[in-house]
Amino acid sequence: MSISAAQGQNTILIDGFETPFGTLVCGGLRSSLIDFSAEVEQFNFTAQAGDLISLTLVETSNWGGLGGSADARATLISPSGNEEVIFDSNSQETIVLPESGTYVVRVNANDLVSTGSYNLGLSCLLPASPPPVTLSCGGLESGLINTPGEVELFDFTAQAGDLISLTLVESSNDWGGLGGSADARATLFSPSGNEEVTFDSNSQETIVLPESGTYVVRVNANNLVSTGSYNLGLSCLLPASPPPVTLSCGGLESGLINDPGEIELFDFTAQSGDQITLTLAETSDWGGLGGSADARATLFRPSGLPEIITFDSPSQQTLTLPEESGTYMVRVNANNLVSTGSYNLSLSCLP
Repeated sequence: MSISAAQGQNTILIDGFETPFGTLVCGGLRSSLIDFSAEVEQFNFTAQAGDLISLTLVETSNWGGLGGSADARATLISPSGNEEVIFDSNSQETIVLPESGTYVVRVNANDLVSTGSYNLGLSCLLPASPPPVTLSCGGLESGLINTPGEVELFDFTAQAGDLISLTLVESSNDWGGLGGSADARATLFSPSGNEEVTFDSNSQETIVLPESGTYVVRVNANNLVSTGSYNLGLSCLLPASPPPVTLSCGGLESGLINDPGEIELFDFTAQSGDQITLTLAETSDWGGLGGSADARATLFRPSGLPEIITFDSPSQQTLTLPEESGTYMVRVNANNLVSTGSYNLSLSCLP
């Protein structure tokens, strides 16, 4: 296949034929329609060799076919004319681009006969563009997926070996899906572009970071089609930031989870083999089905992982600390990550 730029601003030459195309921009979403059998639409974008991108293709109408097998199909063509990837809706491809120049995305029906509408999106992950929303340690950011195929990006800077938690929760009642199966989905990319973890709401991932630099978090619907709002939070556990509330032996601290996805951190210093008691109790109604929502505490050792213990309120845990001296961390959040309420947390140091 031969591809080159045409004289007009709205055309490209493919095998010698002038064909209209649309421009994809980083962070943009194009809506379009295949009206006729054998129709093909073209889109283009310019990038550099080594750039990391995501292409997202979703149907916005029923394309038919046996058992609904007809889909929109996208083909990514490199500046030198190579077909880099072919994928059908509703799906997403993450690609390290092999060349610098203008790429073309060709869209048609996968059976070349069916018709329907679709959305096509381009996300530029490395380098990230447009600038993502920056996650701060201890912060919580709200986001909204308005349109099928939409993607939102966040970033944060960290060092190799840092221990963090990412928390993703839905903040709207229903993202839809069969049996409520549609959720927000987050994917963490390392500074070198590796996918470190992918997880759906309402959940939390604790990760030891492998590299120093800027990490990117991509958020979209797990089926790429549903819409809704969400909260995304970053907790920096090791080193702890911002400084946690310090628990003193015999002391009692009060806390309050105001927002879905919120986390609070506490710490205390102890010696290897010390015997302690942690007590966690609710001081308000946390709700949940049958009152099942509670405050949840997780105890981390000075070196981070593995976690020592996780327990829900109301509960009291007496334990002998492992063979590590230093600063221990207690993370508190709702056990379903969504409910809110107040609580007390106390530390007793046994002789």
